[in-house]
Amino acid sequence: MENQKNIDHCSWQIAAAKGRIGGTKEEIKKEASPEQKQKLESELAGYENDLKHNEEKRKKLEKKST
Repeated sequence: MENQKNIDHCSWQIAAAKGRIGGTKEEIKKEASPEQKQKLESELAGYENDLKHNEEKRKKLEKKST
């Protein structure tokens, strides 16, 4: 049961990261300021890293539960 909670949490984190990635990409398209664009691109890299980490963690947990 605990493993399923962890899988569900990873799934939620993945969905949240995908939402942040999509929103940040839209902001980057709209921004004119090079400084703001650089800041947003840095945030985007962090969100993409979070997404990758949580996808890998969920796969390991799913393997463990089978």
